[in-house]
Amino acid sequence: MQRILGRKTGPVQPPLIFGRKTGPVQPKTRKKHTIPKRHYITPDEIQTVDIPDKGQGVIAMVDLPANSRLPYLGKQISDTRLEKLAKRTNENPGKRYSSYVMATQIPNVSIDAHPRRKGSEHWVAGRLNEASPGEYDNMWITYENGLPVLVTTRKIEAGEELTFDYGPYYTRTIPPDFKKKYRRGRRVTKPWWLDKEKRLVEGEKKKE
Repeated sequence: MQRILGRKTGPVQPPLIFGRKTGPVQPKTRKKHTIPKRHYITPDEIQTVDIPDKGQGVIAMVDLPANSRLPYLGKQISDTRLEKLAKRTNENPGKRYSSYVMATQIPNVSIDAHPRRKGSEHWVAGRLNEASPGEYDNMWITYENGLPVLVTTRKIEAGEELTFDYGPYYTRTIPPDFKKKYRRGRRVTKPWWLDKEKRLVEGEKKKE
């Protein structure tokens, strides 16, 4: 028995909610979020195909987990060479000389994955398109050792096209006149785990 202000009381009753007795209130548990493990995409897991209204594109041949990575390979060029390519593109829009160039975090270095270059058949990341209208991109650009790498932001189903945002400086036009701009999909939100995973990896390297 308990005493409250000199009065005897009976056993404490559980609270009533909408006429029903409830048990003890359980503490809320936070859902534990885990960082997806890195997976580097192999040539047999993707394929370059013709995409309707887009030209060439890349699809997954198998299910790819989140944090699957595809390095943006190509020929390294200087800023001077990039300026020349941009000038040639303005003079001949149909050639798109500078349309396959990706910036790096290394001074005076960019990556050119244009199909005209020797060895470009292995530069698969340069074939990726942007998302179609009404869809979201499913890859994000990050960097490893200063070089660009495309990362899946979620699980990709087999047969699904891999896409990423070309950035605000890319000129989006439709052939053959290259004057009308094409419609693209939406840019995906950067995954929460990407920066956290990067810090963990860099921390492990410092310990070595």
